[in-house]
Amino acid sequence: AAAERGEEDCRTFLRELEGLRDLAAEESSHRLLWYIYDVTNMPAVFAAMPEGERRRANLMALYDEACRFESSGHRGLMSFLIHLSRMAENGVNVPVAAGEGAGGVRILSIHKSKGLEFPVVLLCGLERRFNESDLNNTILFHPDLGLGPMRTDRSRMLRYTTIARDAVELRLKQQLRAEEMRLLYVAMTRAKQKLILFTAVNGPQNSLKSFASRAQCPPSPRQMGSAASMAEWVLIPALCRPDSGALWAQLEVERPGYAYSKYEWDIRLLSGDSDWAPLSDGTEREKAVEELPLPKDLAEQYAWVYPHQPVVGIHSKLTATQLKGRDKDHEAAESGVELKPTASPWSVRKPSFVKETGLTPTQRGTALHMAMQYLDFAKTGSREEIADQIKGLAEKRFLTQEQADAVEPDVILHFFRSELGQRLLKSGRMEREFKFTMLVPAGEYYPEVADTGERIMLQGVVDCWFEEADGTITVVDFKTDRVSAATVAGRAEGYRSQLEVYTKALAEIMDKQVAKRYLWFFTLGEPIEIS
Repeated sequence: AAAERGEEDCRTFLRELEGLRDLAAEESSHRLLWYIYDVTNMPAVFAAMPEGERRRANLMALYDEACRFESSGHRGLMSFLIHLSRMAENGVNVPVAAGEGAGGVRILSIHKSKGLEFPVVLLCGLERRFNESDLNNTILFHPDLGLGPMRTDRSRMLRYTTIARDAVELRLKQQLRAEEMRLLYVAMTRAKQKLILFTAVNGPQNSLKSFASRAQCPPSPRQMGSAASMAEWVLIPALCRPDSGALWAQLEVERPGYAYSKYEWDIRLLSGDSDWAPLSDGTEREKAVEELPLPKDLAEQYAWVYPHQPVVGIHSKLTATQLKGRDKDHEAAESGVELKPTASPWSVRKPSFVKETGLTPTQRGTALHMAMQYLDFAKTGSREEIADQIKGLAEKRFLTQEQADAVEPDVILHFFRSELGQRLLKSGRMEREFKFTMLVPAGEYYPEVADTGERIMLQGVVDCWFEEADGTITVVDFKTDRVSAATVAGRAEGYRSQLEVYTKALAEIMDKQVAKRYLWFFTLGEPIEIS
């Protein structure tokens, strides 16, 4: 009836109520609550009433309960109201954070502090840059200006900005700055007696020198509108004040004229290694550090040292291949995968656009190892038998055709006609690609933890071993390294630690003595015994 009589307050109320009803059908309950708090300034209004702290705490508790309700998968105002009704029927109250009115230090976000006041407020993190990630989208949206798309040049596959997009982006930036400025105002007006603002000045874009070079007295609205952080809104006006000498002391920049100031600011420039605290009256005094006696149990807790600290730096898994020619303190890899040596600074990598014309030496060596793994040793009496087997391996997809072409039957035949190859063929038992895993004392490979009693996992794969007539075991490790008669001894010595691991594993697993250990270099065609 009052609305029909033309009372403006009633019509405004009905319009806002209708808008909230429409919003309730689209938004979640906690977003709707926060929107109501924001447009009506309800937290501040209730905080100004008697027992304002408790009243505001109840409002924030209701909002927190809505957030918890929505996070559990529910959605909608009606569902939230039913949830509150059931809580009331069961005598359960919405939990309110304890100590809302108690003294001490409280850490709050700016949103959470709305409507509250404190004797001293410390506002930190002003250097945080405004979040403009939404402005990088291809299409920008604005409720009044509409769409702001980018233009796509399909012929050159390029994108260009458009006037519409620039206009939408400019308006969105203005609204973002306005919202950030409103937050800064809310935060700064929470203080009753003292407001302390903290900002870090480091980095090329956020340095004190950068701010000083742009300082104007007074700052222009355009400059304030293009600020990237709240720090600019605070520091640039602060640099124009007569009491900002501490900020200009170490800057080689011309200082602008002072702006009129009725109230004094206490402006300080502090560093992390500063031992002196400047006071507002310009004097300095040494910081008083009072050593308080610690309780015995607390001192013991701070002095506690992890008893197994030496073991932290070692790896729990080691492969036999990693021991090849490397210092034992640097070859462990947690994944147990063989470590690859890094390329020398002058090595040249083949460009990716160069077409491969054949297998690399490493790939050819892998192909030869795979052939030795799958060949039937009983059919290796002639070159033709070996060639037929290699062809069959390619047909059965054990080898690719390129790998089969890279394997030379003659080098394999030479091995089987050698004295070592004949002994292998006549043996009663032979194993290829013999995989093992065992636990060994960590001190054998990491002397610094020898007294800890820790053990590590050792893995490896023996290329080939066979049992001699006397019951002993002979290990054969096939190598495709390029060696000569002059270099083979040094190369073979690099594999000693690897063969020692094979010896230890076979002796423990097979419970037999490993009498002989050989390296067979295919390029040399001779066995090298490792005694």
